[in-house]
Amino acid sequence: MAERVTDQSSDRKLLIMAGLMFLGLLILSIGLWRVQIVNADLYTERKDEQYHVTVRIPAVRGKILDSQGLPLADNRTSFTLNLYLEELRELYQDEYGPVKQATLDRIQAQEGRLRGLTSAERAQINRDARFNVMDRLLRQMSEIMGEELSISRREFENHYNQKLSMPLAVMTDISLSHATRFFETTEIPPGFDIDEQPMRKYPFGNLASQTIGHMTRISGHRKDTTLSTKYQLPDFEGSTGLEKYFEEELKGKPGVMNVTVNYLGYRTDSRISTEPTPGSNIHLTIDADIQRVAQEALEDAMPNTRGAAVVMEPSNGNLLALASVPGFDPNDFVPAISTPLWQKYNDPIEKTFRNRCTSERYQPGSVFKIVVAMALLEDPDFDPDQLIETSKVFRRGHGSGLINIKDTAPAGSYNLVDAFKKSSNYYFVETGLRLGREKMVEMADLFGFDDRTSLPIMQGASGILPTDEYIEKHSTYGWTLGRTANLSIGQGEIDVTPLHIAQMMACIANRGKIPKPRLVSSIQAQGKGPESGRVWEFPPQSLGYFPFKDRTIDYLNRALLADVVDRDGTGHLANVPGMSIGGKTGTAVSTQRRTTWFASLAPVEAPRFVVVVMVEDGDSGGRTCAPVAASIYREIQRKFYNSNQLLRHNILTSSNDGNSGTPSNRYP
Repeated sequence: MAERVTDQSSDRKLLIMAGLMFLGLLILSIGLWRVQIVNADLYTERKDEQYHVTVRIPAVRGKILDSQGLPLADNRTSFTLNLYLEELRELYQDEYGPVKQATLDRIQAQEGRLRGLTSAERAQINRDARFNVMDRLLRQMSEIMGEELSISRREFENHYNQKLSMPLAVMTDISLSHATRFFETTEIPPGFDIDEQPMRKYPFGNLASQTIGHMTRISGHRKDTTLSTKYQLPDFEGSTGLEKYFEEELKGKPGVMNVTVNYLGYRTDSRISTEPTPGSNIHLTIDADIQRVAQEALEDAMPNTRGAAVVMEPSNGNLLALASVPGFDPNDFVPAISTPLWQKYNDPIEKTFRNRCTSERYQPGSVFKIVVAMALLEDPDFDPDQLIETSKVFRRGHGSGLINIKDTAPAGSYNLVDAFKKSSNYYFVETGLRLGREKMVEMADLFGFDDRTSLPIMQGASGILPTDEYIEKHSTYGWTLGRTANLSIGQGEIDVTPLHIAQMMACIANRGKIPKPRLVSSIQAQGKGPESGRVWEFPPQSLGYFPFKDRTIDYLNRALLADVVDRDGTGHLANVPGMSIGGKTGTAVSTQRRTTWFASLAPVEAPRFVVVVMVEDGDSGGRTCAPVAASIYREIQRKFYNSNQLLRHNILTSSNDGNSGTPSNRYP
């Protein structure tokens, strides 16, 4: 029988392997025992310290569009270079050792001995290490971007202590060339990335700037009233004009991102729980072409023009232009306006932010002769063809009751039409005194001169009329004939806005119907929600109807036409071949300013457009404002006339298809 041979070397290897496996299991068991038993409280505490924060994500803002769909306020993609601090933890640890050693060396050099570090010194070492890492990375990124980048220590510390889970913005609203350099670089320092977000832009710069308004950056510490969120990504809100009035509609509904943060304050996970919903688009009655021509014509009227122009369709109240100069560029406010520009825009004389069409009051001057003429024509005893002998000075009374008013029109015999087109002060003072204050004020009140101009642009002003209530409140010595004489030529205790005059001209164009000025035609919802694509319309409205006599409107139209068409009319420079324009010039002089006017409608036989121009400190209504109106009418002629036939433009009717109605009751 053969004897079995045992391989002792193989048995030895098996024993060693078994021993190693046992040792490994022992180490694993000890580790599990330490984790689950010894350090159980520590890990439970750290788990409890892990928490979630919510971040508000701004929605894409709605557009503001002109009557042809051109965006007056739009959005663009903005690039932000961010530094994510949670990705730098290992670099902080690597930097800790050298900073600690440098601190120990400094202590030894200062105190001559080695000692342990205090808790405050260890905390300072951590702060120094973190800042050194960030500063070194910024220098590397500066070479890549070709621009010096810097973050102050205070800014870095505040962000680290308060918003560690959020990215630190290094460069905001960077150019496309900078973004391209970043993406084309193969070796990007750790922690950096470029994020995209929508940013407001205004393609036409200062076009209708006071009407559109501008944006202001929202403070990161402002409490969010719509969502329960701890942080919010950079966002803006409307500060003036339509941007402010329709903030709720334009801003849409923000989204929410949930961020998981560990016990050290670093982000470990993030996800979007609520997608943002884009804001609604606002459709205006403004015509960008007419608005542009109106602004340019005003700017060219005289050096450093301060003035306004209103263009309205009397049939529906549509405002085709609200031009106020000087204007500002809303793009200057995104992402932030510089101090020099802010100071320039806040000049107390220029009043760049003020919409002179609606919020600045002026004496109407001879434009008020339209009101006097209508009050005269409504009187059955008044004969418009009766001649009145005039002189260069209207003088009546004596002593403190002396009325002494100069006339720029030549002396002679005038009927209503001749006195109107030559703007005879003598004629209108004479007839105005016969009328009396009450009848002139009553007629002006029909046009809404005493009412506040109502548009959703956060700027409006009521006029001033010498009513009984006004006189009782403001006049110590009562009313005098001299003040009635001044009122007859639009001076003294009377102030209006250019929009008030436009309403008056629209009422004449409509033979007694006053349209409500209309700036917003509709609001259209965006996004994917149940109301996506829904349109809320704002149909034309009327402020009232006054049954003027036919002879009142007919005679007045004759006078308006003569003022522009006749060579000796004060508004002759507003004449445009091929258009029958009727208008009235005005110049008012007060202690505050000299105000020049031109108020008009066209075509006289069937008015479709109203144009009102006002310039502060101009030469005269005929020489300063009438040429501006002519430029506007030429643009109207170019756009809306074809073979001498006026084309229909923006005549909207109300619909009851279930989508009409306002999204809120805030729209006036």
